[in-house]
Order: sequence, then C-alpha cells, then structure tokens
Amino acid sequence: MTTSRDIVSIIELVFYLPCTILTILLIFKHGYRRPATWLAACIPLFLLEGLRLAGAGLELASRREGREQLFTRSLILDAIGLAPLLLALIGLLRKAHAGLPRDRSAGFLVFMPFQVVTVGATVITAVGGRQLFGGSDPALGRKLMRAGVFVFLASFLFIMLLALWTLRKVDKSVGGGHTPTRRALYCLFFTAPLVVIRLAYSVVSSFEGQESVFNPFSASATATWVHFAMVIVMEGLVTAAILLTGIFSREPPTTVTN
Repeated sequence: MTTSRDIVSIIELVFYLPCTILTILLIFKHGYRRPATWLAACIPLFLLEGLRLAGAGLELASRREGREQLFTRSLILDAIGLAPLLLALIGLLRKAHAGLPRDRSAGFLVFMPFQVVTVGATVITAVGGRQLFGGSDPALGRKLMRAGVFVFLASFLFIMLLALWTLRKVDKSVGGGHTPTRRALYCLFFTAPLVVIRLAYSVVSSFEGQESVFNPFSASATATWVHFAMVIVMEGLVTAAILLTGIFSREPPTTVTN
C-alpha cells in the first residue's frame, strides 16, 4: 500500500534528479576557476539535492521488511537539510561580493565563520538525531536538535544582516541594470522568506510533542503533508530560484591584463 510518505519521496526523486543535472551544467556553464563563479552556491545545492535523493531512496527502501533502520537514517538526513540551504545563501553573498570592487567587497575570511558555524550546527543536529532515534539518551538528543536549530536561526539572521550591508555596497558600486551581482543578491532576498518558513517549521517541531502535526517523524498523513508544504516545497523553491538565476545570468567576459 502506497502511503503519503511514499508519495512525497517519489516527488522528491522526480524533482531533485533533474535539478542535480542542472546544477552540474550550471557549474560548467559559468566555470569554476574564475573568481566571480556560481560554484559557492552550486556546491551547497548539490549537497542538498544529494541529501534529498538519499533520504527519499532510504524512505522507499525502508518499506521492505527488516529495513526499519533505513527509515531512521532517512529522518536524520531530512533533519539536517537546513545546512546546505543556508550555505547556498552564503554562496549567493559570495557571488554578489565577487562582482564588487576589491576595496568594497568582503573577503573569504568574512564568510568563513558563517560556514563553520553552519557546519557545526549540522553536526549537533545529526548527533541529536541519532540520540533521539535509537540512541541511549533521547532527552539529550532533543536538546541537541533544539540547539542546532537555534544555531541555524542565528546564522540566518547574520546572513541577512550581511546581505543588507551588501545591498548598500552594490547600490554604490555597481551600475544600473540586472548585473550578475544584482541578480545574486535579488535571488537571496527572494528566497529569504522561503527559508524563514523552513526555519519556522524546524523551530516549532523541536518543541512540539509526538502527536503534533509539526512532528516530522509522525506517521500521520496530516503531519506528512505539513512537512511537505513547509520543508520540501520551500527547499525546492529555493533550489529552483538559484538554478534559474544562475542559468539566465550572463557573466561579464574575463579581462586579461598584461
């Protein structure tokens, strides 16, 4: 019998398989050796797509008898999906700064703390997920997952503050028109509300009980579709927005100085 979780997993496979191919094509379209590259945003997207494909595959495989452990792993993969989403936003910021004059752009060291903190939150969330499901201390696991979610939230707020600061730099440094720098920044601000919804789900679900519709591990159909609407759809829209922005963005020709 096909369940609502099975349907969601199939939708993920159908959506993220072509997205993965488009991400690879986007990397080769714009190149990965030039400083103003889309690679910083594409690599996190590639990771997100890999997580979603692996999670959906494990979800479907867990329906076979004796494969319950695969279901637990798919839930853990689902819980850490925020990390590549935030790293993709950082990649858009790096892309925007790559088009600014050197004296106005932020260097790599400015973005590194955000990336390190986001990766650290991923580790905390993953450890919490293992403790919560099948571990020796479920209470500790829930606390760790809550801590990871709030680190994600703090990282997102700092990213948006840096994005607003970057917008001022772009307005003063870049001419009119939809340059690649502006496109990257516009894409970030367009996807920010989608990430807010995704974050809101994680914050609420970390405090709700087992019977709540915000419990991503609930077997009820209602909880599955709430998760689909607030997590899977939001992540998919962010993925599509970044891919479309990159595909329709024309990079300026590389100038060679003697």
